[in-house]
Amino acid sequence: MSDSVMNPTAVITCTAAVAWGAGEPLVMEEVQVSPPEAMEIRIKVVATSLCRSDITAWLSLAQSHMFPRIFGHEASGIVESVGQGVTEFEPGDHVLTLFTGECMRCRHCTSGKSNICQTLGLERRGVMHSDQKTRFSIKGRPIFHYCAVSSFSEYTVVHSGCAVKVSSTAPLERICLLSCGVSAGLGAAWKVANISEGSTVAIFGLGTVGLSVAQGAKLRGASCIIGVDTNPGKIEKAKTFGVTEFINPNECEEPIQQVIKRITGGGADYCFECVGDTEVITTALQCCSDGWGVTVTLGVPKANPEVAAHYALFLSGRTLKGSLFGGWKPKSDVPSLVGMYLNKEIEVDEMVTHDIGFEDINRAFDLMRDGKCLRCVIHPEFPGGISMWRPAVRNLLLRRRCLDGSHTLPLVMWSSSAATGRYTKGSRLSIWRRKKEIGKEGLMVAKELKRLQNDPFRFDRFLKSHVSRLLKSDLVSVLAEFQRQDLVLLSLKLYDVVRKEIWYRPDMFFYRDMLLMLARNKRVDEAAKVWDDLKSEGVLFDQHTFGDLIRAFLDSSLPNEAMQIYEEMRMSPDPPLSLPYRVILKGLLPYPELREKVKDDFLELFPGMIIYDPPEDLFNDHESEMDEDYSDE
Repeated sequence: MSDSVMNPTAVITCTAAVAWGAGEPLVMEEVQVSPPEAMEIRIKVVATSLCRSDITAWLSLAQSHMFPRIFGHEASGIVESVGQGVTEFEPGDHVLTLFTGECMRCRHCTSGKSNICQTLGLERRGVMHSDQKTRFSIKGRPIFHYCAVSSFSEYTVVHSGCAVKVSSTAPLERICLLSCGVSAGLGAAWKVANISEGSTVAIFGLGTVGLSVAQGAKLRGASCIIGVDTNPGKIEKAKTFGVTEFINPNECEEPIQQVIKRITGGGADYCFECVGDTEVITTALQCCSDGWGVTVTLGVPKANPEVAAHYALFLSGRTLKGSLFGGWKPKSDVPSLVGMYLNKEIEVDEMVTHDIGFEDINRAFDLMRDGKCLRCVIHPEFPGGISMWRPAVRNLLLRRRCLDGSHTLPLVMWSSSAATGRYTKGSRLSIWRRKKEIGKEGLMVAKELKRLQNDPFRFDRFLKSHVSRLLKSDLVSVLAEFQRQDLVLLSLKLYDVVRKEIWYRPDMFFYRDMLLMLARNKRVDEAAKVWDDLKSEGVLFDQHTFGDLIRAFLDSSLPNEAMQIYEEMRMSPDPPLSLPYRVILKGLLPYPELREKVKDDFLELFPGMIIYDPPEDLFNDHESEMDEDYSDE
């Protein structure tokens, strides 16, 4: 990446996920991001979530002329530089991107009746609002934008009217959802439909938008909230957001219109179409109560955009409304939503089912297409994701990195053990610290892996067909058992499998157990590879773990490797402790020259403490003192 990020006139070279054709997997490419023009800002993207509309546009053959393209519009980040005329932003500001902007001057913006800006409305041409050009290129070839945001990139450029400043205390990797999906659903319930207390609601499609509608209906006091979805796996999650009845159309023995009318006593007061299917819009209209029923459509249609509805549906008093971004005025209203989130008045975190590193962005597309996620949050800056960091420390580091263009974590910031305890010492409920008991299926898999380990073809096939289906607890337990038995090759295979699992999070104890096993078996090259992995994921060991690892390598007569880890320990932000140093000093008895070096460090770090040399003198001193005491008697 360019070292001139603080120069607003400099081109930045960074990584972006580029779609080269409709439906083709995204490719990680090195792209050039132009400096912001007048009234534009350049943003360092911190987190971006995948929205269903990204996939709809990515699959659209009707837009095949707008490739290559960088998708993504639901994002948060930090302002890196500003263009001429920008006064409301400055480098370091935390912002949310807006796929539909607000100029605050046009007829719509000033009317108070609409949130669809005539100047900065939905941009469908793949270019910037101001000059109809792109700010992305690869070796001079223009790369099209998406919704004038294009957040699947480490850096992006947006019009200043398409971003809003937010509180620096808000976790950027969660509030990114407020730049589209969650806000769209809440606004549809509150502003567009204006749900009244005690009313009945039917929601078609229980994705992020639909569940946000449910949350809004619950907060407004709706008496009955019906969720309609073909995926029964969403039932439990839907209940947490307020859904009181669940209908799977595929399991209905009668038309869904009759089912909903029977539940509501004649039709729902409000229906919401959150799928993007014009036939569902018609169905939702038919499920509304006559006389006053309101149907709101939020979904982005995938095909056949014309809605077919009998005029009698409207003649009988039903209303059909469209909702873009929930009716919110983006720059005016979004900060208040962020405030509601910070005050725990609305739920956002539970919408995030996956945190995914940038290089795994195609997996996010697969998960959403297969209906296996709500929102996947993608982290362009940190490949392994940063959701485990404490918000204050995380935001401080991100701000510093944006302002100074640094690529190395400023470890001095980690000197406070209170700020880093959760990250360096792992979660209290870390799965790698629990008692690991193998279940029945885990035992079967372990036995079969051992049997097939000398047959690479069948082994790999079994890995894909069975191991990937194991419960998390069983997979962890099988790996722990292989490590206990010092089955190095099998452990390394499962190590790779675990790191690709959706639920995987970098963990100190996961890496500690692997390194201890490799040290016992003198597998230096493999240990070096694992060490590279943990460093790439930003895992930090505490002093006791460093001591255990160094002693393990010393016990295996690998002093050079032990001292390499010792140097890492000396540079660690975790405060030094005397006990790990004493453990290391004892392990270094066969290596007097190395021991002298560590001894000098000990005396410098812990002045006034005694080094028992050799360590056995500690016990000899006590024995001699006891002998003297007894002799006095």
